[in-house]
Amino acid sequence: MRAFEWFGGVPAEVLVDNQKAAVLAHRRGGDVQFHPRFLDLGGHYGFRPRACRPARAQTKGKDEGNVGYVKHHFFVRYRAFESWAHLNQLAEQWLREEADPRVHGTVREVVAERFAREAPTLGLLPSRRYDTAYWEARQVAWDAYVEVRGNRYSVPGTLAGQPGRVRITLDGARALYDGEQCVAQHVLPGRGDRPRSSRRALGRHAGRRAAVPGRVRGGDDMELTSLLERMKMEHLLAQLDGVCEHAAKGDLDYKSFLPQALEAEWRGRHQRGVESRLKLARLPWVKSLEQFDFDFQPSIDRKQVRELAGLGFVERAETVVLLGPPGVGKTHVSISQAEAPDGAGSRAEDAEGQDDGRPKAVPTK
Repeated sequence: MRAFEWFGGVPAEVLVDNQKAAVLAHRRGGDVQFHPRFLDLGGHYGFRPRACRPARAQTKGKDEGNVGYVKHHFFVRYRAFESWAHLNQLAEQWLREEADPRVHGTVREVVAERFAREAPTLGLLPSRRYDTAYWEARQVAWDAYVEVRGNRYSVPGTLAGQPGRVRITLDGARALYDGEQCVAQHVLPGRGDRPRSSRRALGRHAGRRAAVPGRVRGGDDMELTSLLERMKMEHLLAQLDGVCEHAAKGDLDYKSFLPQALEAEWRGRHQRGVESRLKLARLPWVKSLEQFDFDFQPSIDRKQVRELAGLGFVERAETVVLLGPPGVGKTHVSISQAEAPDGAGSRAEDAEGQDDGRPKAVPTK
């Protein structure tokens, strides 16, 4: 696609060397079985795919000749590159200064002049690029993570246990779709022309200040963002700028900085776990104790309900049974316990009971 864009058009035919990305099977004397995605690419750009004949040096040599020319000229002249962008910049310069002005060995013409004569025969580029991303079906785990090629990525807790589709791009981006809606996006570190992170990284010694920019040094040079991604510490990664800025303002050393950084990760995981467990609880609605109208039910002991909200009965391994006729607020109070900051995920059951008409909270062993 980049070649088409560089030339400013599309040739009528594209010759490939039977690589698996384009050709699935091509037996000698038999028909060519092209890869469906390569055929789709040809249909999008309007070129006719053609494969080299097996064991025929004439077509294979023509296809590989340009590879050898670049290898023995460009990569001999330039051997070190700071990034893909730097490599492409040097390649464009090399084309202008060396490759295009040369006289081609076969046609005996200057390459730039020959191309200028043939360029009008190229087909028009389509209005949009071909989408090279892969789509794969996935089942979201109950912890609201989805596994993609050896890595696990977070998605909204509401999708826990649900099917979805993952879009995987060539530059390392992963996007999860719920139907046609994109609900989560992640980028695999170390792919593409990702600029060096401006985030502050940890050094090797605890005596150094946490706000000193740098890299984590280990067996190899690894940026902190990449390390956090590999350790699945995405919550800290998302808050890293703020955490480092706070550490810089407080002039913290590593022994003081690390607890704050790890707490940010723990809080994020805890909140995600809360959301997942609330989904699994299948509560009829979400209600907090602050929303309960005690004036509507004056017979309820406010003090006792407030004490229940402290969840002391959970620590004591006690069970709370709410008794009362329908419509007095038992479900609301029960849900508010499950919604409590430290109680989400604890078991809460609602039982209808007829006693003396007044709701009671009865702790039992």
